[in-house]
Amino acid sequence: PDPLVVGTLYYAIRVDANTIQVAETLALANALTAIVLTDDGTGTHTVTVYLEDDAMANFKAVGLNKELNIGDIPKGCNRTLYVRNHPPTDAIENAGITFVIRALFQEPSTPICKYHTELHGNGVWYQSTGAFAVTNPAGADSVVAIEGGIALIEGVEVYHGAAQSHTISVVAGVYKVYLTSTGVIDSTTGAIPAGSIELNWVTIFGAEVTDVVDRRNFLLQRVVCQHFQDLKIADTDGIHAAIVGTGAIQNITAGITNPDYARNSSITASAGAAAGDVKIKG
Repeated sequence: PDPLVVGTLYYAIRVDANTIQVAETLALANALTAIVLTDDGTGTHTVTVYLEDDAMANFKAVGLNKELNIGDIPKGCNRTLYVRNHPPTDAIENAGITFVIRALFQEPSTPICKYHTELHGNGVWYQSTGAFAVTNPAGADSVVAIEGGIALIEGVEVYHGAAQSHTISVVAGVYKVYLTSTGVIDSTTGAIPAGSIELNWVTIFGAEVTDVVDRRNFLLQRVVCQHFQDLKIADTDGIHAAIVGTGAIQNITAGITNPDYARNSSITASAGAAAGDVKIKG
């Protein structure tokens, strides 16, 4: 039917389970602007409809953040999910909107974030090229998105931090964005505090973010946790375990609950002790 042209690619608009309309461009199809067909024209026409595999048609995203579960992935298989995001309908261009894509790998009732990073514990592993940020050219503070899934290593336990955002100064310079052991995100142009994890280096120029360098290399490394057990709670005079008896070799046994965990041992002789050799075995 007119005004369709044979051999031309059109875009389908689904009206219901049995009816489609056609549009000239993808933009017009998204706007639900269909071509008005007429009864003019002759002959029989065949229409071939190409369906694009859309995950949203098979899996319903739920929650405020529209989290989508694509189901279990069989062992030895890879699954790629293509996601198309639409910004909020009330958003304006260059309004500082940030999009983040993150993945959660989880085994039911077992520790997660283990296959790719070998981090053991209730953590999150994700892969993302970074936040898709729309900068604000008006000179306001530049906001850097911090993705969820940042691992906190504290007390030989692995935790994960929630997604946050941190506002960086508009003063030009290179800022180190870091995460403290208590889950607080901050930035500095100097050295980060002890016990913190460096996340990004952010360059500010002209009151805008001009470059972001990911520094979270620790997520690609294995974290080996070592546990040290003291020999014994120190007495008021600082002696952990007294040496008693005579002979060439004396054994320290008092207070050692498990010799396999005795590490970083030291012996301090008093000023009046006789000279001799000290050996630590084990």
